[in-house]
Amino acid sequence: MGERGLIMSIKPHRGGAETRSSAYHVAIAALSLLTLAFSLLWAVVMPPFTGPDEYAHYNSVTRLVAGDGWPRPYDARIEKSTIQAVAESGGSYLDQRLEALPDPTDRALLLEGDDWERQARDQMVQHPPLYYGAVAAVVWAAGGEELRWDQAQMIMRSMSALMLACSIPFVVGIARRVTSSRVAGLVGGAAVLLVPYFTNSGGFVNNDNLLVVACAAATYFAIRGLGDRERAIRYFVWSGAALGVALLTKGLALMLIPVIALIAVRSARLASGLLRKAALVVTPMLVAFVIGGWWWARNLIILGRVQPSILGGREPIGNPAEGYDFWFFVGNAVVRFNRSFWGRGSRPEFALPELVADLAGLGFVVALVVAVVVARRRALLLSLWLFPALVVATTVVNAHRIFWDLGRPAQGIQGRYVFAGIAAFAATIAVLFAWIVRRHVGRGVRALAVVGVVLAPAATWAGLWWVYAWVWNGEPAHSLALAHGVPTGWIVLLMVAAMAAHAVLGIAAARSQGGGNAKAALPRGGESPRGTRSDEPTSAG
Repeated sequence: MGERGLIMSIKPHRGGAETRSSAYHVAIAALSLLTLAFSLLWAVVMPPFTGPDEYAHYNSVTRLVAGDGWPRPYDARIEKSTIQAVAESGGSYLDQRLEALPDPTDRALLLEGDDWERQARDQMVQHPPLYYGAVAAVVWAAGGEELRWDQAQMIMRSMSALMLACSIPFVVGIARRVTSSRVAGLVGGAAVLLVPYFTNSGGFVNNDNLLVVACAAATYFAIRGLGDRERAIRYFVWSGAALGVALLTKGLALMLIPVIALIAVRSARLASGLLRKAALVVTPMLVAFVIGGWWWARNLIILGRVQPSILGGREPIGNPAEGYDFWFFVGNAVVRFNRSFWGRGSRPEFALPELVADLAGLGFVVALVVAVVVARRRALLLSLWLFPALVVATTVVNAHRIFWDLGRPAQGIQGRYVFAGIAAFAATIAVLFAWIVRRHVGRGVRALAVVGVVLAPAATWAGLWWVYAWVWNGEPAHSLALAHGVPTGWIVLLMVAAMAAHAVLGIAAARSQGGGNAKAALPRGGESPRGTRSDEPTSAG
């Protein structure tokens, strides 16, 4: 074959690969946009201050907007302006409420508040200030104290939504590298929308949303470092930087340190030279400490404990509270964790049907067991699950102490705490999809992928409609707009954007798979050879 013939024979293949690569990146962008739109829709469907401790998160942001800094734990109070906002939203704070609500245009400005008598402590200063500072900077730039409180809260919720959406490329990338399949990565990434409360949480003022993206980024870059010997140190620098951001966001990030360390040690074992081995292990830990780990060392030195909290500051008692029952606590913890993972189980008026959450939890446990058995990169999958496992264990131990001392079985147990490790959930679904692909040699893989990425968001659509019908009792979108001080057209725009992103996601997922052959969808080996750059080109996932 002549040179011209050889070139012509290569071009179609290269063009097909480039088309699949472009479609893959379009699918990631569409999934990220869909996550953002869902979170913003939740932000308008959920009434003001109905998120977990949302009034306190809001309070800490407004304190920074006012220039009052970040007090030590136990020193911060709920500001009178926050109580005013809660009261004007139709809620109450320590039994303080308004007899008549003002018109939306007459609501108080961000820092205005009546002379409310009862102010409790603001427990959010137990956390590092990064999330609150970042959100406060945006609120200040948008007008600060000249904004009404409803406008300011919507800006805060929108920032949370944007942060959560930014986690999607990293989640997809992690799922892809656990399976060595772009299509499986997309299916796994879309699977996070099987959890309606994931984007629901993204519609609240809550530091968990920055934690999710930072933890996902730290894990993603660590896995990239494991698969790329030439650029491993560079990737572990980025992993350490993201871990540092997570550590400067919330204490749950401390449980991610062993995961990054394990991946770094694995990478060091594959490297040559003692100095390089040491650099691979030390680099992410050192960078993480410089950026955010110092906060926790500071707490130990200045405050005498890692994370002082209001409940954590109580004096332990020798005997359990009246009515203590260990097995009741265990059963309650399992049920509450599961129901508040899939939906807002802690608030009946915002919860999904209990049967749906229970069946979803049982089904996922079965899926996880199967995925661990069939995974080609089982050690990596289990490493991902170490993070949420440590989060659950730490949370349950702390909740048990509260139950022992105070007799509150539900205190401190929230399924959203494991959202920081949502990549493990996505990777599990991706492994199951890849396993099905390996067993299905035919031309139905494209259809299977499209079904996966199209059906998963349907769970969030259903959750939105369920809560909307329950909370607003069929009131028109105009009522939601008035509650949040936004134009009705904003809600319509979000609906259109979500539907468009959903459609583009399905089309791009189909095109990213190519011809639909199972062997093309998933490499037989399950992972790239050691010392090579896996799955190039890898610019976005």
